[in-house]
Amino acid sequence: MNLLKILIYITLFFSFALKASYAKEAISATQLLESIDLSEKIKSTEGSELKLYRQHHACLAILKVYGEIGQNESIYQFKNKQLLNGVHIDYLYQLDPVDVEQHAEWSSIELMQKAKKVMVDRSVADQAALDDILHYVDDQLLEKNCQ
Repeated sequence: MNLLKILIYITLFFSFALKASYAKEAISATQLLESIDLSEKIKSTEGSELKLYRQHHACLAILKVYGEIGQNESIYQFKNKQLLNGVHIDYLYQLDPVDVEQHAEWSSIELMQKAKKVMVDRSVADQAALDDILHYVDDQLLEKNCQ
């Protein structure tokens, strides 16, 4: 009976070790391909950026649009320009009024960095939204890394 317990514990140990190893590999396999400043192309009060990452078997595009009172974030996982997964999240900045009064010299960017982000909406992203942002990325880069 004790031998059976030992075998079960050994099996569980190796199972968890393999899962941890796989998770580490998945994280380290994410590589930044391109970071694009879209402040001139997408209307927003505080700027916008698009980051393209290569994952193990797909690509990940993260679009952030910054505003005075909040931020929109869209995350797309795709392969061959076809959406696999996508989410759109809206955040509002929540600042302590006392902080704002005491630090009137802070720029709006400093205020955004100090503010707490509160999620106010979350929805599923669609293929059309992915198509809209992929036209900012070089086609050769997509063909080489996201097939």
